[in-house]
Amino acid sequence: MNIYSESHLPKNGWIQGCFTCVNPTSNTLQYPYLDKTHTLYLCRKCFRQNKDTTKALELSFKLHTSIKRYINERTLEPYKQPSYSLDPPIIRKRIACPPKPPVIPANNHTPPHELDEMV
Repeated sequence: MNIYSESHLPKNGWIQGCFTCVNPTSNTLQYPYLDKTHTLYLCRKCFRQNKDTTKALELSFKLHTSIKRYINERTLEPYKQPSYSLDPPIIRKRIACPPKPPVIPANNHTPPHELDEMV
């Protein structure tokens, strides 16, 4: 997963918005979290401001917390309740017209003028 701030830059480009200040940057760090390695876009100025040599990856606790929240909000969970229903759609039956009556075959012996009276 690429971790960056939304900007006017193309999403598939090699320059993205810095995670903290949104300035365009190509400077990246590999950020391991939950058995995956993510690409973090962080400009050199923000890296120097958030540098903490006592922590892993030399980043401050505040930045670690922000990155983990970003990843957790954008990671799909396989068993999470979906926002849409998985039930089949309700199909409403159309109100049908009554069936047409069966056609009564005419007898060959009946004259045509008597058929008009039957109908």
